[in-house]
Amino acid sequence: MILPTFATVPRHFVKHRGLAMGVCVSGSSLGGIIWPIALRNLFQEVGFGWGVRISGFIMLPLIVLGCVFIRLPAASASALKKAPAKPEFSVLLKNVPLILLSFGMFCIYLGLFSPFFYITSWTISRGLNADLGFYMVSIINAASLPGRILPGLLADKLGAFNMVIVATVVSGLICMCWTKAISIGGILVLSLAYGFASGAFIGIQGVCAAQLVKPHQYGLAMGFVFSILSFA
Repeated sequence: MILPTFATVPRHFVKHRGLAMGVCVSGSSLGGIIWPIALRNLFQEVGFGWGVRISGFIMLPLIVLGCVFIRLPAASASALKKAPAKPEFSVLLKNVPLILLSFGMFCIYLGLFSPFFYITSWTISRGLNADLGFYMVSIINAASLPGRILPGLLADKLGAFNMVIVATVVSGLICMCWTKAISIGGILVLSLAYGFASGAFIGIQGVCAAQLVKPHQYGLAMGFVFSILSFA
C-alpha cells in the first residue's frame, strides 16, 4: 500500500520533491510513535485478540481516506487514459544505476532497523527501567519524524544522493557507539540521534529512485527497488 503513494508524490513535485517525499514518509514515523504505545495498552486492557481487532478498526477508515485522496496530476491521469503505460521490465534491467542503487540500499537495509528492533531489549539487559525501555521505540520514531522532513528540504538544494550518503554514514557511526550507551540518558541520546539520521535515509530513498527513471516508470522503479529491499 505504501508503493502507490511513493510513485504518485514525485509526479506532483519536481523542484521540492525531496521535501514532499519527506512529508509523505513522515506519516509512518507518526504511526511509529502512536502504535507501540497504543498496542501495549490495548493488550494489557483487552488482551491480544481484541487489541489487534481494535487496531484494525482504527486503520480501516484511515486506509479508506488514503485511497480516496490519492490522485495523479491531471495531465498524467489524462495521458494514462489515452495511452495506458505498459510495464517496461527490460528497461529497468538495463538501468545500471538503478540496479546499483538497489544493491547499495540492500546492504543498508541489512542493518538499518536493528536499533528499532533491539533498543528495548538492550535497555532491559542493562537492568534499566523496562517501561522506559519500551518507549525508546516511540522516541526513535519521534526523532525520525523531523529527520524525514528537514533533510528532504536539504536534498532539494544539495542533491538527494549526497544526502543519502551523509545519512547512511552518520547512521552507521551512531550504531558503532551503541555499546557505550549504558545509562538511560545515553540510550535516550542514542535513540534520538539514530532516529533523526536513519529518518533522513528513509525519507530520501524514493527520491533517488525517481531520479533514475522517466515519470511513467516511477511505480515500476519503486516496486523493483523495494522488492529487492524486502529480502534485506
